[in-house]
Amino acid sequence: MRVAAARAGFNASMPNYHPSGFAFSGPIDYSPGQVTISFRSNTDDRAYKVSQKASNWNSDALLSNYVVAENKQYQTYMDRGRTLFIYDGSNATWVDNGVWYQIEGDSRMTTDQLVRIAASI
Repeated sequence: MRVAAARAGFNASMPNYHPSGFAFSGPIDYSPGQVTISFRSNTDDRAYKVSQKASNWNSDALLSNYVVAENKQYQTYMDRGRTLFIYDGSNATWVDNGVWYQIEGDSRMTTDQLVRIAASI
């Protein structure tokens, strides 16, 4: 992860929490300004990715420029001073300290699991 973050040019980090039944599915993908970490279910075809991108957006900019602009049905959650937008059932996005985070995929995770992943980064 340190190598990917260094090559991406910002402070990306690995989630400390992943839901039961999911495991890291490497390698970590990176490019300038972006890092993507993949996870797969141990028992079926569910999967999700945690993407981190350098960004100067705040929560209001994220809401208007991505969530609303992409016509996503969303719910807003506050956790540890961060505003999380949960959309399309089991996807999430938020910004924190110059990084735009997204959890996306066909994971069928609960809102609690998404919030726990966000809190662990």
